[in-house]
This record gives sequence, C-alpha cells and structure tokens, in this order.
Amino acid sequence: MHSIMAAVRPELDRLAQQRPAFPLLTVLDWARPLVATSAIIAALAVASLLVSPSHGANQAEPVGSVAEAITPEPIAAWLLVGVVPTTEELVVAIRGGQQ
Repeated sequence: MHSIMAAVRPELDRLAQQRPAFPLLTVLDWARPLVATSAIIAALAVASLLVSPSHGANQAEPVGSVAEAITPEPIAAWLLVGVVPTTEELVVAIRGGQQ
C-alpha cells in the first residue's frame, strides 16, 4: 500500500494544485456547457412544436388524466373507474380501431 501511495503522490499533488480554491469556481466552470445544453434543448422543443401536425390546426380537447392521455379509452376506463373492457374492445383499442 505504501509503495502505491508513493508512486501516485506526484500526480495527487499536481491534481491538488489544479483544484480551485472556492467551490463556486467549480460551478462557474460548468456554466458555459450548461447554458449551451439548455439552448439546444430549448431549440429542439420549439422545433418539435412547430413541426407537430396539430400546429395551427384545431387544438385537441384537454385530457382529464394521465391514464386517458397515454392509454386507449377502454383501458383508461378500466384503470380509472374499474369498468372491465371486453376482449373485443381491448383488441380494437390495441390495434387502433382496425379489425
């Protein structure tokens, strides 16, 4: 163990000298990449909103719950109210209305 510590001591000393004196300086080093990444994410979000098919068209009605937004109607009714759908309703819901 002592031989390993002796071997890496110069590198550890060099890294200790490079470390900023204040933690705030470390945070400031991350500011530029953080702002750049935020700008890219914002640009992608705006682009996806502009390209979406509902842009400029009739807006969809607001959805009452997450279950209704991400699942077909029979499954959402099953999750929210407890109304068990028939097998045919589940097949139609999964296939998207195609039989």
